[in-house]
Amino acid sequence: PSLLYRLRHLRQEAYVFKLGIAFWEKFRNRSGRGQFFVLRENELVRETVAALLMRGYAVRRLALPKEGEAVDEDVDPGLSEKLRVALETRMEGLFSPSAHRALMTIAIERFEQNLKRYRACLARLTDWLPRSGIQGSKGILTNMILGPDHVALHRALRSNGIPVYGFQHGVTTEISTRQSRNVFIQEDTWSDCVYAFNDSMTAYCRHSGIGTDKCVTVGAPKVYRRLKTVSSSADDRKLWYISTTIYQGNAARLHRGLADPEQFRREADLLQSVFGRLPHDVIYKPYPAFRYVDEDPALEIAEQQRNIEVYRQGFDFRYLAGAARALVTAGATSTVSWCLMSGLPMVFLDDPDCMPLTPDARSAFEESVFLFDRSDDGFLDDLRQFLAQPHETLQSLWKEKAAARRRMIAQFISDPAPGAGARAADHILAMET
Repeated sequence: PSLLYRLRHLRQEAYVFKLGIAFWEKFRNRSGRGQFFVLRENELVRETVAALLMRGYAVRRLALPKEGEAVDEDVDPGLSEKLRVALETRMEGLFSPSAHRALMTIAIERFEQNLKRYRACLARLTDWLPRSGIQGSKGILTNMILGPDHVALHRALRSNGIPVYGFQHGVTTEISTRQSRNVFIQEDTWSDCVYAFNDSMTAYCRHSGIGTDKCVTVGAPKVYRRLKTVSSSADDRKLWYISTTIYQGNAARLHRGLADPEQFRREADLLQSVFGRLPHDVIYKPYPAFRYVDEDPALEIAEQQRNIEVYRQGFDFRYLAGAARALVTAGATSTVSWCLMSGLPMVFLDDPDCMPLTPDARSAFEESVFLFDRSDDGFLDDLRQFLAQPHETLQSLWKEKAAARRRMIAQFISDPAPGAGARAADHILAMET
């Protein structure tokens, strides 16, 4: 999108964040009220930082020392054995004996490498903290903690009485059967307090039993609500298919539950048997991830359809919602929250084999959006017939679900009260007193 179009999406908080950070980076003196640091940012972090800046606090980016060599020491065999037993329990019967042995070896080797890296980072950060300038600060604000170095940072900060305030990355864990099982990577495991979009995520963090139980619902940042106010001419809007198909390629991941050829086959079925046979135009937005040297063959299939236009510019969906008449997406990913907060009619494709909804989320989605189950007989025909209806019919059916949708959004997407960043800042400052 043009610069003007992007500027229309920015709110006061975005300008305050950029200018405030730049000011305090240039003038290193501390504010009389105190200072905070930012490690990794997302929309909610930026909005909260803006609220702190407006109240007179200094906020700077946290620059970590360069990573050194891992500690060259043996890992306690007892730790590796405990990991082996845990993996045996989880992986039993899932793989052939040869694959099982190979995966066990890789997992234990990776664990030992990361443990050595963590120990090296912890020693380096413990030595660095006294001269870092962050001692005496009021806390660290961050999005996702990544890798052994950030885990070591959290421990070093905690040892020095510096709290880490964690901000939800996006809506996925509370609606995804797969992601909700990954208890060791959620926000509560690396924070002293978590600021969540919704009550479902707050309950998840409080009851995980892994990390902190301090979690507060503040809502989604304002950028989510901004989607409703920036739009194109109604005559120009079309049906958009927001694809979440992500091939794994050489990423060595199994989390999607489907091999790449099967993901492609299912995507091709939708393009050829559903979208390509509709009586109106469709915009196909592929997921902006590239895992192979050659182009995704689904793009060629889409371009062969007379009524499908492939969106290749790669801009974030927040800049595109205004160009849509209705949306289709699949899988329990963060894309769902962006689609729902746009206010546009949304068709959701739930696939039990790939990123399915949790039972509670599935029940709420069935009442509040247009949900189709990929495993149902006649799935493709039913979806095509539904999408072939006039837009006015879809809009009328969508309005009938409005009350149920408000309840679902409040539970699984965002607390309805505005001002998430200000609410998070209020809570942080209240914890300081």
